Amino acid sequence: MIAATITINDEEDHLRPLFAAEEQRLLNGRASYEVTRRGSDTTITAKAEDATALRALLNSACKALIVYEKTKRTTR
Repeated sequence: MIAATITINDEEDHLRPLFAAEEQRLLNGRASYEVTRRGSDTTITAKAEDATALRALLNSACKALIVYEKTKRTTR
């Protein structure tokens, strides 16, 4: 099992609901993630059976974060 953790400062608590709406286990069952909140930080903990599955999950998470950041910037 391989694990990775991403912690993002999220004062408004927008990220937790964003990731909660997504499927938390990849369709092939080789990777999953959990979203938690502590204070103003949102943490995404990814777990995978192999490096390829972990990379796929982290790529998806990063793409969602990029879209969120771009949307946040344009709405200011």
